[in-house]
Amino acid sequence: MGISDTLFGMVVYGALAVSALLFPSCTVLEDRSDCPCRVEVDFSSSKDIPLPVRLYALSEGRLLGKLSIYDISEPAVMELPRRGVELLAVTGAEGDVLSGILIPHGSECPKVLWWREVLETKEETMHISPHLLKQYCRLTMNLPSAPGLQYTFEGSVSGYGSDLEPATGLFSFTPEVEDVPLKSVSVCLPRQKDASLMLHVSRNGHIIRSFSVGSYMAAYGYDWDSAELSDLTLTLDFASWPLQLSFNTDLEETGHDLSI
Repeated sequence: MGISDTLFGMVVYGALAVSALLFPSCTVLEDRSDCPCRVEVDFSSSKDIPLPVRLYALSEGRLLGKLSIYDISEPAVMELPRRGVELLAVTGAEGDVLSGILIPHGSECPKVLWWREVLETKEETMHISPHLLKQYCRLTMNLPSAPGLQYTFEGSVSGYGSDLEPATGLFSFTPEVEDVPLKSVSVCLPRQKDASLMLHVSRNGHIIRSFSVGSYMAAYGYDWDSAELSDLTLTLDFASWPLQLSFNTDLEETGHDLSI
C-alpha cells in the first residue's frame, strides 16, 4: 500500500466504500448535495522528491485528516466536505509538521518542500497536481585555503512554527570542510527573517574572525520572501580590502561581484 489513512472525528479520507458510512445519502438514487468531494491529488510530476509526502486537510485551522504517501505513481484520494478546505503537502521533514519543524542545535535545515492551497470543493470530483516549493537555501561558501580552520554558521531562525512561518531561535551548524582549490563549506538554511546570519571562523576553539553573511546576502539582493528559495554560492576573499565577494545562484549562470 502506498498510502496510510488517518481518521479524525466524523470525516474519513481514503476508500469510497468507507466514506459511504459517513455520507449515507450518497447514492445515485438520493439527493447528492451533501455528498463529499472526491479530490485526486497527483504528485507524479514531482520528480525526485523525498518520500513520504504528508498530505493534510484542514478547515478553519482544524485538522480534518491526513495521508502519508509512499508511492506517488498514482494519485492520492481524499473525500472532503463540500466547503472550502485547505490542503497542505509537505516532504523532507520528520514527524507531524503541524507542530512545527524544529532544527536541533548543531544541525542544518532539513530539505523541506511544501505546497498549500485552499480548495473550493463544490464539485463532486476534483483533480489537482501540486507543485511543491523549496523552503531551504543551500548556501555554499568558497574560502581561501588555510589549514586548521573551523567554520560555524549562526543565525536567529531555528526552523518553522506551526503556522510554517520562520521561528525565532538559535541556529548553529558547523559543516565539514571540502578541500577543492578553495575551502568549500555548505549549509542548508531555513527562510530568514533578518540579516543576522553570521559565519564564525575558528582555530583551536577560538573565533578569529566573523563575517556577516546575512548582510552580504542582503546587499546582493537575495529574496528570503520568494515563494521558492534558490541556492546560492558565495566566494569570499577575505585577504583583500575592501572585502571581495562573488555570488552565483542556481537560477543564474553568471555571478555578481560585490565589495563590502
